[in-house]
Formats: sequence, C-alpha cells, structure tokens
Amino acid sequence: MPKVKRINFNKQNIKAIALDFDGVIVDSQDLHLKAWIETLKKYRNNFKVSLRDITGLSVSEFIQRLNIPPEEGVKMAESKRKYVVQLARIHPPPLYTNVIETLQILSNYYKLALVTSCETDLVYFVLEYYNLKKLFEVLILEGDYNKPKPDPEPYLECLKRLGLDAKSVIAIEDSPTGIKSAKKAGLFTIAISTTFNKTQLFEADIIITNFKELLCLIP
Repeated sequence: MPKVKRINFNKQNIKAIALDFDGVIVDSQDLHLKAWIETLKKYRNNFKVSLRDITGLSVSEFIQRLNIPPEEGVKMAESKRKYVVQLARIHPPPLYTNVIETLQILSNYYKLALVTSCETDLVYFVLEYYNLKKLFEVLILEGDYNKPKPDPEPYLECLKRLGLDAKSVIAIEDSPTGIKSAKKAGLFTIAISTTFNKTQLFEADIIITNFKELLCLIP
C-alpha cells in the first residue's frame, strides 16, 4: 500500500463541513443501477450493467467507459438523468441511518456544503423530499465545475463559495475518487465505509462506519 500524506486538523479551526451526496447522505446505488438498466435498454441493449460497473463513477465517467460516439453519449446521459428522477419520484431513495438528526446537530455549529457529481434534479428532489435543503449553505453540483472528482476543482469551488480556506473545512466522502478530490484541495477527509471497504478508503485521514460517528469527531 503506497504511503499516504495525512492532513491534521484542529477542531477549534473548523467552520464548515463539505459532504458528498451518494453514499454519504443517501443510499441511491440501487436507484442509479435501475436507471442505467433502463437507459441501456434503449442504447446498448446487449450491455449488462452491475453495481460494480457504476459504483463511484459519475454519469460522464461511466459513459466514457462505454466507448461510444460523443453525440450518442450526450443523449444517453440525458436519458439516464430522466430515468433516475422518474424512479426516485416513485420510490424515493432512503437516507442512511441517523443522517437527518446528525445534520441538524452539525448545522447548529458549522456551515454545511454539498459537493457532488450526482444529477442536479435528483439532488434537489431528495433534499426537498426529506426537508434537508435548508441545512446547506452551499451546493456544488455537476454544472458548477469543469473537472469532476478526483480533480480538486469541486472542492476548490466549495471553498471559494464558503469564503474559507482548506484548514477550516472537513470533507466527508465515501469513495476513493472523492477522497482524492478533497485531499488534493487540502481538506482533512473523513471516509464512511458505506460503498467501499476500509482497505479501498485508505487515503482518508479517518474512516468511520456510521454517519452518527461524526458527532464524536467534530461535535
């Protein structure tokens, strides 16, 4: 295992928490898989997709792996975005255990930000369905940056909008891609092992298994 540079943090300096969406706040893997299955029926009916194929990948990243013409890729992306929201309205994806209560407590002490590559319409639907939007001061969504995770741009944009430096913000992620993005931006990063195992999350500064554990680390 390669050597990893750890980032230290001082609780007294922390003013904000930046969280990923899929895999951290909402358990949406099955929803995304169903949306991809419906999309591929239309564009690549002979392609069989599994959770393993899509986990940790944005829409554009997964489409790139299919090696299809750009114009068809754009249409496929739009189709998937449509399906995922339609399916969510029928069966809203569940939040992880203790998410609402923990976010409510943390919002009393810190600014909260969302940093995600998830479909914008799905993010807004879930936040409004669970009445969470009011808790977040900053939303960094798929149209707010040019280079997705693992590039640091999403988190750098988050810092810019928060008006804070990296030492004042903690990132909460669930994937190696997200961890790389946050750490390249200079943020202390906590990983939750909901989507990947602890071995795969080794680059995080701390690894936890339950959302509520955040209250023990950053009360």
